[in-house]
Amino acid sequence: MVSVAATALALTPPASAEAGALSLTGVHPSGATYAIEVPRGWNGTVLTFTPGYGQGAGPDHLPADLGGDAASRAWLLAHGYALAGSRPYGDGWAVEETLKASADTLATFAEKAGDPAITLAWGASMGGAIAAGLAELRPDLIDGALPYCASVAGPVAMLNQSLDAAFAFKTLLAPGEDAIKLVRLASAEEEARSTTAARTVLDAAQQSAAGRARIALAASFAQVSTWSVPGTDEPAPRDWEAQQAQEYAAFMPTVFSPAIRWSSGRAGTSRGTPAWTTAGSCASRDACSRCAPSTTARA
Repeated sequence: MVSVAATALALTPPASAEAGALSLTGVHPSGATYAIEVPRGWNGTVLTFTPGYGQGAGPDHLPADLGGDAASRAWLLAHGYALAGSRPYGDGWAVEETLKASADTLATFAEKAGDPAITLAWGASMGGAIAAGLAELRPDLIDGALPYCASVAGPVAMLNQSLDAAFAFKTLLAPGEDAIKLVRLASAEEEARSTTAARTVLDAAQQSAAGRARIALAASFAQVSTWSVPGTDEPAPRDWEAQQAQEYAAFMPTVFSPAIRWSSGRAGTSRGTPAWTTAGSCASRDACSRCAPSTTARA
């Protein structure tokens, strides 16, 4: 990234960079929204941001995000970098839709601001995977990518292990809880209800030693880190209680957010869970206690 940025600064900026600052928001024909910020003295580089899993623009045309925090955006603009961002129309795992929306946003950028000398894609989580996908699929548009916290080794594998963890969680802690639905969700609202029910079960289980052990076991299927909470000290190697507390804090965003999928795109976007699992030894704490030593320590 340092060498790419240095090269970008050395290149001759487009003629349009001499024009005044540009600030645009809008809606693509697909229903996706976009945002563009070009500073005075634009250096010719644009960073295009792709969002993570979450709420789409929808019929209310929720605005696109330019990425980072306010301080980061201010620094980039002050140093001559242009910013662009896209938000897909649909909710959830809208990868294909966001890939297209990002390309549409860059086309709008070129039309309104001029062709950039360097285009860098960036994003976190699902957005990071999309940034990497843009670099792979659209080398005509993207010169480099910065995916962070992204499952670039394969989203399906990540979703599989998350679904394994969700299945183990429900089997061990809430086998009769119909409100916790792991697959075939019909809407974002149904996903929210299921996640709320899972959260209730998780919080109740955390109150007992047996419940904490089962949470740790389920967390092991998704490789939930035993040091997940920012600003905390790393637990000691055999401090099972502190390690499990970290797993508990990270359990819902790690296991249920990516494990349960629903996508409500425009005009026939597919819906469903891009992951699979089968009932097996996941239901047995003893069979898999080797995956989570802390479960044995507390059992």
